[in-house]
Amino acid sequence: MRPTERFAAYEQKAQVLEQIAKQYPEDSNEVAALKEAALALCFGLTIKYEEFQEYLAELNRPLTAQEEKHLRELGLES
Repeated sequence: MRPTERFAAYEQKAQVLEQIAKQYPEDSNEVAALKEAALALCFGLTIKYEEFQEYLAELNRPLTAQEEKHLRELGLES
């Protein structure tokens, strides 16, 4: 993906975050968290794009049998 496409992808997602932020007072913790999320998203989609994509792929992969077992042992369902 070219840098201009990466930035366009960021802008699209940032607009969603902005719409959510409008539901809260400007000085709220929610808006502060959304601003930080927007900065992290910008970093991941523009500066460290490849690494961010790898991170997302790893995050979204199915759990291994051992990971599922460990979650069950902790009392958590996968």
